[in-house]
Amino acid sequence: MGWRIRNRLKELAEASIWPIPVAISVAAFLLADATVAVDSANDDAVLLFDPGTATALLAAIAAAMITFTGFVFSVLLLVVQFASGQLTPRVLRTAYRDRLTQVALGIFVGTFLYTLSVLSEIRDDQVPTFAVSVSIIFVVVSVMVFIGLVSRVSRSMRAARIADTVVHDGLQAIENTCAPLGRAAPATAAPRADTSGSAHEVRATSSGVLRAVDRRGLARLARRGGAEIELTRGVGDYVGRGSPLLIVRGGEVSDRRLRRAVAIADERAIADDPLFALRIVVDIAARALSPGVNDPTTAVQAIDRVQALLEALAARELPGGRILDDDGAVLVREPQPTWADVIELGVDEIAAYGADSEQVTRRLRALLDDLLAILPDGERAEVVRARLARLGGPAPADWQGLGLARSAPAG
Repeated sequence: MGWRIRNRLKELAEASIWPIPVAISVAAFLLADATVAVDSANDDAVLLFDPGTATALLAAIAAAMITFTGFVFSVLLLVVQFASGQLTPRVLRTAYRDRLTQVALGIFVGTFLYTLSVLSEIRDDQVPTFAVSVSIIFVVVSVMVFIGLVSRVSRSMRAARIADTVVHDGLQAIENTCAPLGRAAPATAAPRADTSGSAHEVRATSSGVLRAVDRRGLARLARRGGAEIELTRGVGDYVGRGSPLLIVRGGEVSDRRLRRAVAIADERAIADDPLFALRIVVDIAARALSPGVNDPTTAVQAIDRVQALLEALAARELPGGRILDDDGAVLVREPQPTWADVIELGVDEIAAYGADSEQVTRRLRALLDDLLAILPDGERAEVVRARLARLGGPAPADWQGLGLARSAPAG
């Protein structure tokens, strides 16, 4: 299976709500056949139903479950829309990825389809009593799952819980895509000896965001073709149709194979773009500081999560950069943000929107102060010092001692 197909399946699994409900629905049909077969082979029954009673009961269950499923789905849509309006539209993907939500919808739909399937097996001289009993059990399970779903949704739509989910995904992405500090390609890496010829541009055939890049695949293509490949956009950047996407210097590489090594979609994904996690958390803080919301405590909770991401990035090389051949020559070049870009993304917008909130300002000062404590002297530390000076210096010791500079109560 090619990288592009795997990436597409991964995208569908992350963004779609239907795979688990569909799987449960198929299982419901198979279970209906199995329970009816058990009834046909066994005269013993847990409950005895006459045909009229069984038909009326199953018809009532089927009608109630399809109505109930529609009601639950509508409520979930309203809750998610409300959360996206209060926090950021980027939380929609996170909300639909919740496994309990997908399982709950699958159980509701599966109960409906199971009941219909059993209902079709009822005859004047044949009532699958065991199968009817299982349908009643499914109704009880559905009610219990609904209660759990209400509790889960009420907790998971809070700003702190959503931010925690985003940070968890972001930390995993940082670990997977960012090498430990000091393992990047050296700045003096030489170009390939045979790349002095004219450059060939590969243009995008569709518009969208550069969602992911098969870096190993590009490196293999460059090695085999004796070329140096340069990405003109970094992961997370927008690409217009017809815009230059890759530049090939020296050698020959198939345009079709090059395009298959990149994925263009309508939205960024945290798994391949750890800075997108930082973007989402900053958006939550910015929305909380807007005049219509005016909730600096939620903004401080978001800053707590910004700090977790910045501290993880501080120990890693930033995404992008270069891939070298065994002889030290460059195979692939990819745009790479600077540490100043990362600090600007994580701090500057929140500082601008929260300039009138002492609570927000002192929390940002504490964040930068904590970064300085873990960064070795160097360019990154100087960037943090410069940003700290713009905020007015380190957080006062008395605030830090009270814990006021570092966190806000969860809630």
